Amino acid sequence: MNLRIAFKTFDDRAGDEVAAEEFVLDHHTLAALPDGRVIATQTAHEWRIEDRTFVRFECTQDVMCLFERQGKVIETYGAYGYVTCVDGVLWAHSNAIAHLKDRVWISLATNAAWPNVRLAAAHRG
Repeated sequence: MNLRIAFKTFDDRAGDEVAAEEFVLDHHTLAALPDGRVIATQTAHEWRIEDRTFVRFECTQDVMCLFERQGKVIETYGAYGYVTCVDGVLWAHSNAIAHLKDRVWISLATNAAWPNVRLAAAHRG
């Protein structure tokens, strides 16, 4: 099952929508997996896709947030029915779960620093 991420403007207008097996927040970029192509880059509190800017992206599917280092998942959170990333903060519904600081993602549950956070589809059994 592919995940879909939608980018939104400051006035909540829809922008680009992207589908991939999974996504990874790696420092200041959002990349699609498995190929690793960069979808957007976060700069100056905005997500940039080519010459367009968006204030956030959101995923409204059941998604897991996987904090990993060197390809190994250490912390797992979810499944969440709504995830968004605004101004360097990753939110699950109305709860902040991680924030970007000095090129690493800080888990707000454990205060641990991670080079990336992977967004993966939750498989309901």
